[in-house]
Formats: sequence, C-alpha cells, structure tokens
Amino acid sequence: MRGSDHDDTTDRTAIGRDGVGTMTTNPSPEEARRQLQAASNASVGSRRDATVHGLATAGLGVLVGAYVAVSEVIDGRGPWDHLALAGYAVLLVALCLVPRGTRSRPRHTRTAVRRASVPTVLLAFAAIFVMNAWGHTVPVAPGYLVLAAAVVAAPLVVAGATIVRGSRR
Repeated sequence: MRGSDHDDTTDRTAIGRDGVGTMTTNPSPEEARRQLQAASNASVGSRRDATVHGLATAGLGVLVGAYVAVSEVIDGRGPWDHLALAGYAVLLVALCLVPRGTRSRPRHTRTAVRRASVPTVLLAFAAIFVMNAWGHTVPVAPGYLVLAAAVVAAPLVVAGATIVRGSRR
C-alpha cells in the first residue's frame, strides 16, 4: 500500500509459507500480556495422560512390593519361584508399555519416577535381606509381609499420586 496512510504497526501479522500467521513487528504491551496469558493457560498434555502415567508409576510400586512379599512366601518351593518371576517380568513389561499409548508425558514425570525408583529398589533389597535373615530362624508373619510390601511400594505410589495431582493444577 504505497502512497497511502497505512501505518506499519496496525498490520501485526503476515501469513508465512506454511499458512500460519507470524509476527512482523513487536506486539504492544497489551497484546504481549494477552499472548502470555493464553500461552500459560495452554496445556500440552491432558489429564488422561497424567492419570495413565501416574497409575502406571503407582502400579510399578505395588508390583515391586507384592513381588517382595510373594517371593518370601514361595522361597525355594519348586516351580513357583520360576512362575512368580515370569509373572513379575510379564507384568513389569506390561506396565512399562502402558504409558506409551499416551500422546504426551506430563512435566517432571521422568524425574519423579527416577527419584522414587531408587528408594524403592533400596527398600526392596533391605526388606528381602531382613526377611531372609529373620526367616531362617522364625517364619515371617503375614502382617510383616504386607508391611514390607507397603513400605517398598510407598515411594513409587507417592510419585504416581504426585504425577496425577500435578496435572490438576
């Protein structure tokens, strides 16, 4: 628009090759605030994705805790050791594949799972060590097995709850 009163600042967008509007000039402070508010309200993932990741994380904790208790009950009893280990491996693979069906990963999911996995593994080793040392002299009561499973599962269950709760902010 040569020769007219056209002000360059009134035409803020231009259509690029990909058909998407691009900024040609700096936005006004009001426009910048509006764009910043729109960007901060936008959600990359969905609550469904966060729920799937959170439940898979909590399920992993419950699986590890249950394996600790079950392995103590069937310790050295014929083929049950091998069947329990095979079942554990199948469930572990299934739990690891569940989050792959989601479209996004909620923020800080990897960090939460990694930070919770270390105490879970250490608690599992400690529980197995204590139950094996204790179980050679006295059979381990079912209440202690449930307690050991709950303590081992707790870090990953808390991480799963944190992942789900974080999506609702």
